[in-house]
Amino acid sequence: MDELSKQYLNSYLSTLSDAEKNNIKTINAFHFGDTKECANTCADLAAQGIKKATASLEWCFTVGDEDYPEIDEIDVITNWKHEPICIVKITRIEVRPFGEVEESFAITEGEGDQSLKYWREVHWPFFSQECKALGKQPSEKMPIVLQWFKVVYTERMQST
Repeated sequence: MDELSKQYLNSYLSTLSDAEKNNIKTINAFHFGDTKECANTCADLAAQGIKKATASLEWCFTVGDEDYPEIDEIDVITNWKHEPICIVKITRIEVRPFGEVEESFAITEGEGDQSLKYWREVHWPFFSQECKALGKQPSEKMPIVLQWFKVVYTERMQST
């Protein structure tokens, strides 16, 4: 986690009681997606409370080197420039095959027109690219980690 995200996180942590701080298991900082447009748009959607979920290819955690998400995990969401936009807390996690992701999840993820058709059109190439990097074949059965979250902090940082 870079220094700017640490400062942002510390601002959030200062609002919590000791008991609340002790309940935090994991803290990460990241941006959504693999493009500037996706990262910035999704961070803004999350900060506005429109984007309340995200999806990840499970193989990135089981074959790759990413840490598996946990319920109550705290994530600093950044834009493409790694500037903190908001902090979210994971509230629910499920694993489903790509082909079994439901429209209700696409709506909760809050991207595009919030349809399942849009979700599939955007996520298939993204997950296919990740599969290729991991030596896996994309399919309707590839495992997807669905993560629901809530925004817990959205203060804009002051420039120094």
